[in-house]
Amino acid sequence: MQVDGAAAGAWIEPRLDGWGGKVKAQIPQIYDAYVRIFHPASDEKGNPVSWGKVASALGSTAHREMQWHAIVGSYDSSNFEGSRWPGGNPHISELDEEPLGALCAILDRRASSSERCYFGISTIHGGVEKEFLEAPLFRLPHRDFVILAGPLSAVDQIALSDTHSTVSSFSAVIPTEEGPSPEPDLSSSVWGMAPNLIWPESRDWFVATEYDFDSTLVGGSRELIDAILGSPDLEAWEVDPDVSLQDDADKINPIPDPPPGFGEPGDPDELQRSFFTETLEALRGQILEAGTTESGVLEIKIGSSGEPQWRLIAQSSDWSSVDFTALKSLAVDRVDLDPETDALRCRLSDGSLFEIRPHTQRADDDPPSWRIETPFGMALKHGPDPASRPRPRRA
Repeated sequence: MQVDGAAAGAWIEPRLDGWGGKVKAQIPQIYDAYVRIFHPASDEKGNPVSWGKVASALGSTAHREMQWHAIVGSYDSSNFEGSRWPGGNPHISELDEEPLGALCAILDRRASSSERCYFGISTIHGGVEKEFLEAPLFRLPHRDFVILAGPLSAVDQIALSDTHSTVSSFSAVIPTEEGPSPEPDLSSSVWGMAPNLIWPESRDWFVATEYDFDSTLVGGSRELIDAILGSPDLEAWEVDPDVSLQDDADKINPIPDPPPGFGEPGDPDELQRSFFTETLEALRGQILEAGTTESGVLEIKIGSSGEPQWRLIAQSSDWSSVDFTALKSLAVDRVDLDPETDALRCRLSDGSLFEIRPHTQRADDDPPSWRIETPFGMALKHGPDPASRPRPRRA
């Protein structure tokens, strides 16, 4: 339920010290202690991995102000060019589902009441402000937030529809439907989102995940912070109000000098393509199902039985002639995006290549040429679908 954000959040800004990446600018300065929770990265197989393990593997130093680009040896704090880590990068803007659940379980036991909490969603997320129009926003000098209210248990029930969107040849969304769909209708899809701010009505604790950061901050009692620090499901370091999360905060791990021209404005289409290419690097695994529907839609499931899987759907495309029965005995080793044709090129475990080539799009309401649903809840698609909206996420 949306509430008056101006009223609900009026207590916060007077208790912040300036704005920026320091803890005191993100969390009201009324708590006994503060903690930084690092959003998990992933290994080459897509399994969660802590920053500490990554730092140890790469010979870097783990500490409370470490920055991801510094521990992986990249001069680029946004796209991590030249990273020495072969796996995936931590997500920015929100804490992943499992660690968020672990955090909320701890918070739930240490509030006067968790039956009424407030959830702040930054309007920097595309479409948020247009969808939630029922009440005033909570405004800070650098961010505006829609404020929702409900029990803490509703933290995983926040979703945004694709009603307010822009056109893009590439886009990323989270689907509403589960299971196969011969002709996916993305015009009514929604995607879940974790809140950027959480606090109970009692104000016993406060959680902040700034949109541009890959860590979550929590302020609370000494007992609460100790419980978070002791959780085996969270990678957390205690911090003080002057600790910074900005990309220049790591003074221990050396950062390589950037190449000439780095930082100059880039082509938005190339940046979008780069995001897709990076995400596709994680697409690999056993082919569990493969075939076409009666309407000629190609469907392939990739991964491990009993675990979240990749799902590839193609239409308005041509694909390599193949024996689908034989295909199910193989695995996908790598997927590339053809730079000229936007074709998906799947390198299989027997050395062969399975390719999906998009048709030329003739109208804005043509269906997506291909769509890939990832195990972590995001969907990538190619095509001029006007109901789609890009939502870049690091894989």
